Amino acid sequence: MENRTGKNNMDNKKFLHTIISNIIWYTTPKCGSRTLHNIFRENNINFPTEKYTQVPNFAKNYFSFSIVRNPWDRLVSCWMQKIIRQEPTEKQFRKGTRWELNYQKPSFKDFTRIISDDENITKDKHWDLYFNIIPVSDIDFIGRFENLQEDFNTICDKIGIPQQKLPHKNKSKHKHYTEYYDEETKQIVAERYAKDIEYFGYKYGE
Repeated sequence: MENRTGKNNMDNKKFLHTIISNIIWYTTPKCGSRTLHNIFRENNINFPTEKYTQVPNFAKNYFSFSIVRNPWDRLVSCWMQKIIRQEPTEKQFRKGTRWELNYQKPSFKDFTRIISDDENITKDKHWDLYFNIIPVSDIDFIGRFENLQEDFNTICDKIGIPQQKLPHKNKSKHKHYTEYYDEETKQIVAERYAKDIEYFGYKYGE
């Protein structure tokens, strides 16, 4: 998804990103970041662990990119990783989302209801709106997790490294995301992520 709106809002908000050479990467959770990091390292592109909240003046004209994911699919992946496959500490519960469930792992429906709250949805980057964690209108190229191989090829061309096939080491083992939803939870996501859904043209079931 090539952006042609120009870079005119980067100073208005603070977003976490990494900078190396002439590249700015706005990393997003659950979008293959670990896999991309490994491939970049294999091509001698080692993004630093330091995160910037504002783009320095020297980097204003650098090529920038990010990856986004269907919000219905993304939320199931977040629940599987952060809830089902982990044992959060009391501190993590209190810092992240107000579960109020006696530290029992919430069902997907409960999880969806909880993070739909205005306060809770911004508690963690994993389920926050993309409009809150990346400057969507100021990024040169926004790829889609659903088309990761094709869009990664475009990124490779832009930054000057050979195109290469992505491995599937982190491929999700859960069922198709639509099998976790009912009408209530489907509508919750549609309403809470409406801005992302409209901007990126996502639809339920895709």
